[in-house]
Amino acid sequence: MITKLISFLSLLTVSSCANFINQIDDDLLTQKSIPYKKIANKITYCKKEPNFTLISESKDSQKVFSKFIKDYKFNYADKVALWTFVQMNLRPDLTGPNSNLQIFLKYNGRQDYYHFFSKEKKVSYPLFFGLEYILKQYHSRYSLLELAKLFDSKYPNRFLVSEAFATFLDTNIKEISLNKSLKRYFTRADEPLREGERIYKQKLYPLIKLYYKSKKKTKYVKSDYLFEYKRNNLIKAKCNYDMSLYNSSIYLINDNFIKSNMFGMREKENLFLSATTQSLKKLTSLQKSIYFQSEMTTESAAMCSFESQMNKDKSILLSSSDSRDPGQHLYHLIEYGLHELNDIQKLDEVLKFSRHLFLKNPVRLILESERSSEAQLDELLKLNMPIYNSEKLGKVWGYLRVKKRQNFIIDNRRIGGLSCNTSR
Repeated sequence: MITKLISFLSLLTVSSCANFINQIDDDLLTQKSIPYKKIANKITYCKKEPNFTLISESKDSQKVFSKFIKDYKFNYADKVALWTFVQMNLRPDLTGPNSNLQIFLKYNGRQDYYHFFSKEKKVSYPLFFGLEYILKQYHSRYSLLELAKLFDSKYPNRFLVSEAFATFLDTNIKEISLNKSLKRYFTRADEPLREGERIYKQKLYPLIKLYYKSKKKTKYVKSDYLFEYKRNNLIKAKCNYDMSLYNSSIYLINDNFIKSNMFGMREKENLFLSATTQSLKKLTSLQKSIYFQSEMTTESAAMCSFESQMNKDKSILLSSSDSRDPGQHLYHLIEYGLHELNDIQKLDEVLKFSRHLFLKNPVRLILESERSSEAQLDELLKLNMPIYNSEKLGKVWGYLRVKKRQNFIIDNRRIGGLSCNTSR
């Protein structure tokens, strides 16, 4: 089957490029094919279907969280909020009180999508607004403030710098050093924290009190709107990006690289998949905390829910980030033939295969040449279009359910891990 998909990708790419040829000059970029290399093995899904699974950037945090929740009678909404609290301490550059929060949440057989954000230019707390809504909607016995108080006092002080967050700190060390609070939290002897070093545990209770205090004066938005897209009546997609635009070769390319923190949890039949995003044009501390004060942004990860029109027992959730056009990657996956995938292994093969991305001004094609076949590269290099190589494009995480079998899946291009506990 994967051979069919590879062949289809070659045809799709040629067809898509043809749509651009009339818009560019005859300036074919000539370059030699890069030999195909086998990508290093990495666990991207659980081989045995577990009853409880966590996905996130940090494997260590999954172990700590799993152990912590065993000691309490939390309901599922509580665990959603608590796992989000953990992400706030691990990736404050992407998950903070200012962050937009997107979430697919399946509970008691019902699946919902929510996007929580604020249009305010002043300081606001859309992530807290979203978590408060989820706790109420899914009947938590805790308020957001009560849950934060418990987290502050009882959750283990074990938050370690991940490889990705260490890269962020190293890249932005000059600006971080100019802010007293950020410098105190994220440097040691004027050097940025390194991978594996401990991050200061931030108390959430005081910040959530500020959220409650300012809530009545702030306009928050809860959106559940998704665009519907059907391909040949074989698969129906509901996405926060309009896939019909890509079908007309209209690409939603952002000026900035959209990066989101993606994480999720599945417990038996209940699950959630989240993405948080914030815009940090200037690095300043939010209320002298470890969190960064972000600006209002409409940028977000691309998220889609897929239902097979041929098999009502199959559903797929996908979230795409780390790209100037994350929706484009999901559109290409639809075109590859998601409707034909009936097990996690096949979805894994498709996610690992070569991606491409169309960009404008100037028009060009970016391609993961190391994941491509030589035949595909040879055909692409004949096209009248500049083609550039990229080591990796995008980050796509997701979930597949076929009948009663279900599993999370992560991308082997970026840092990430999943727990595969068979019971809890």
